[in-house]
Amino acid sequence: PKLQRPPNTEELLRLAIYPDAPGCGEALASLLTNPDSREQVARQLLQQKTRIDPKKISTLLTDAGRQLLNGSADGVKTALELAGAFNLRGLEPEIVAFAQNTGVSIEVRLASVQALRDLRSEEVDLFVSLAKSTSEKPEIRESALAALAASPKAEAAQMLIDLYPSLELAQKRAALTGLSSSKQGARALVAAIEGKKVLADDLDVAVGERLFTVLSGDPALEILTASLDHVFGDVLTLDGKSTAFASDTIDLKGPFTVETWVRLAPEISNADSILGGSGSLDMNFSGSTFRVWAGPTLKDVAISKQPMAAELWTHLAVTRSADGKIKIYTDGELNSVSRTAVTSDLTDLQVGWSHPAKAGTEGRFAEYRIWDRERSGTEIRQNFDRSFDGVKQPEGLTFYSSGNTGWGKLSKGAQVVKTADVPPLMTLEEATKLDEKFAKYMALGQKGGNVENGKLLAGMCTACHVIDGVGGQMGPDLSGAAQMGLEGVLRNILTPNAAMESGYRIYRVEMKSEEIIDGYFVSEDKDAVVIRQMGLSDRRIAKKDIRKRQAIRRSLMPEGLMDGLNDQQAADLLAYLMKPKG
Repeated sequence: PKLQRPPNTEELLRLAIYPDAPGCGEALASLLTNPDSREQVARQLLQQKTRIDPKKISTLLTDAGRQLLNGSADGVKTALELAGAFNLRGLEPEIVAFAQNTGVSIEVRLASVQALRDLRSEEVDLFVSLAKSTSEKPEIRESALAALAASPKAEAAQMLIDLYPSLELAQKRAALTGLSSSKQGARALVAAIEGKKVLADDLDVAVGERLFTVLSGDPALEILTASLDHVFGDVLTLDGKSTAFASDTIDLKGPFTVETWVRLAPEISNADSILGGSGSLDMNFSGSTFRVWAGPTLKDVAISKQPMAAELWTHLAVTRSADGKIKIYTDGELNSVSRTAVTSDLTDLQVGWSHPAKAGTEGRFAEYRIWDRERSGTEIRQNFDRSFDGVKQPEGLTFYSSGNTGWGKLSKGAQVVKTADVPPLMTLEEATKLDEKFAKYMALGQKGGNVENGKLLAGMCTACHVIDGVGGQMGPDLSGAAQMGLEGVLRNILTPNAAMESGYRIYRVEMKSEEIIDGYFVSEDKDAVVIRQMGLSDRRIAKKDIRKRQAIRRSLMPEGLMDGLNDQQAADLLAYLMKPKG
């Protein structure tokens, strides 16, 4: 308290982290009550918000925020950001007044609605009024819808569903995301689908996945799954016992390709296998690293270069050439090539069988394919995320299991279950449409467009990506996107779930309050994790409030981002993204 100079950032952080230590709370209170230092200190605390427990200093910040709300325009904006970042519910009445006041600037009103969203306010009538008002700016209406979706008030979900038919495509997607992220909203959404107020076709796999998570075991959801084939799917599940595998035998003679989507339980080990037979072959794992073991003489002939993540759908492919060389592919990309040739016939193999006598594979399989030839890297990359279910089987496909068919006899501990947790596979119809879309945008990109107009349209990108030093921190820097080539850029835009980098998967936090939070993992300490969500400030979540957290195989980047653009706009945007760096 006797310090004669302003504290530096690190000193201020210590005061905020340890307000109960002698002198710390007093010093912080002095800084926040002093009009000359209040706003500067508040801004410094905002910069460090994810390292501070809001509950410890909420009273001090509420008092400071109230003073700032009565000051300059900049002070008001700081107070509104402070309220949302540190959950200052005591300021909610004043914030509501700003949101209702059409006499203040659009920036202040927008910040007010965003603060109410962060506070998960129950002012649902205000949000509906703002969302429906044709006189309000689009950004105000968007934020009001987001606040309504985030509100825990019992009526909020039904109010959002009542607005649903009048929403634009992007707004509908945001509404479905919000509704499916809490038990209250999920139940309302299921009822709306059954009542035909929301079309089942509007739901995508991501929404279905969240519904399945928050309503697991709910009778209403079980009834709904039967009519949502495009959302829910069947997968082979093995329970980890030594008896759990598909017991029909498979022989591999000459060149072959074995490929499957697999999702393994935690603590992956050599008991987990995609295909094996006694003494001859085991496509299993050493720790979390996939390998091909070719008997006691040759042993491990090919080993992946990266470990496999548990509880995450991954596509694995193993090929053998005519001269016996083994290759491993992960998610369509070549991972390992053997130095030793495996030329012998591999017989009496079974899906999911592994050598350990007391344990077996614990995980799930989908779209399991065996070919009587070595598939090329291009074929594997182009088709690993496409299903052959329901279409004429390609030549050379000798074993095919998908959904609840083709697995043969299942031994004890193996069963086919219906779930929303399925790999990102496309049907033939979806793949055909994607190919047409890809060809269209390739032609538009090659034709060229207006770079300056494309820069204006790139706001849809900079919400999450940095381009030339400007933008969000949710995805990779796109300043040098041209280096990927037009095909690579389009692959990332049109199929984000297939093309994503591992660091940009959705990080899912399931709260004990039965809320689901999907975002980007930023950091963690012993008490909390920090995640980042699009359009929101970084959020600190106490570990004591978390039931479960994991990365899931879905990109933070939504699909269909270019669907709302006309041909000229698409060409302009691609021209901007493909411009040389600098």
